[in-house]
Amino acid sequence: MVYHSELHNWVKLNDPFFSMFSEKCRDRMIWLLRTLPTTTPTKEGTPFSVLEFFLSMEEATFWSVMDRCPDCTSYILFAAYNQRLQRKARQLANMANQENDAGIDLLFQLS
Repeated sequence: MVYHSELHNWVKLNDPFFSMFSEKCRDRMIWLLRTLPTTTPTKEGTPFSVLEFFLSMEEATFWSVMDRCPDCTSYILFAAYNQRLQRKARQLANMANQENDAGIDLLFQLS
């Protein structure tokens, strides 16, 4: 059984991330979190959620954590990681299209 005093002070059991898992898997997830840094992760002074913490890791660290993750946890993390990569790819494609459109507009202005 996991007791609240054993957790990092930044890990909140009511984090929406935990609602995605069955009770058995949540206990494994909490075990994994106890192996991670104990300091509260922040971005520009705002504390991270659990999912943001995992997605903010460098790629090598993320995949190392994924190797040690229980299956029920790694599936959720991988799906979120994949969605983030797809979002970045769409942003890059949109930027390329905008640059392409701007280049075409310049051609018509020169004539």
